[in-house]
Amino acid sequence: MQSGLQRKIRLPAHEHEPAQLVQGLHTPLISEALFYKVQDVMNSRAKYVVNMAIATPEELPLRNFIKCNKCTRMLTGSASKGRKRYSIYYHCRSSCGVRHRAEDINNAFMDELIKFVPVPGMRSCLSRALPMLTATRMRPLK
Repeated sequence: MQSGLQRKIRLPAHEHEPAQLVQGLHTPLISEALFYKVQDVMNSRAKYVVNMAIATPEELPLRNFIKCNKCTRMLTGSASKGRKRYSIYYHCRSSCGVRHRAEDINNAFMDELIKFVPVPGMRSCLSRALPMLTATRMRPLK
């Protein structure tokens, strides 16, 4: 840190005394500019927004990949606390009210995905058939 920075400590309001800044006797850990930014946030004069990637929980792998069947917006997901456990849902961000159990959607997606897994022996059959198909369908561009 630069030695020219002032060292300040924020003392919160106590009983009848207002909050105040006092000179600190320590070596500063942050810059004075950052200190005043934090003070603005603490005094509600600034809005603090962090641009972070949102982590998708394991229970909601399709969050933001499924469209709402009413308004076509992307579905998000969340958990609702019941009496004994949390229930996880995909739901729409709009007020259309669409909500589906995450377990049902995830299982339906897996059922569809399994249809695309080739059966044993299909790879060798396709590796022989694809070159023939592409050779007969490929024509030179005019």
